[in-house]
Amino acid sequence: MVDAILGRLSDAIAAGDRVELRGFGSFTVVEAQARVGRNPRSGAPFSVEAKSKLVFKTGKEMRDRLNPEAEVP
Repeated sequence: MVDAILGRLSDAIAAGDRVELRGFGSFTVVEAQARVGRNPRSGAPFSVEAKSKLVFKTGKEMRDRLNPEAEVP
C-alpha cells in the first residue's frame, strides 16, 4: 500500500504537479537556471546546466509541532 502511494506521488511530481500532504507539507518542482560554478580546489570555472529541483516546504501543523511555543505567564 505504501509503495502504491509513493509511486503515485512520484508520478505526479515527475509530471510537474504540486503534491500536498495536509498537515505535513508540500512538494514542488522548481527550475534552476544554468550558471557558472567554480571548482573549490583549483578555482577553475565550469558551467552548470539548468535542471529541475525538488523543493519541500513543511506545513503549518508540522512546523508548529516541531517548534512549540513556550507558554508565556
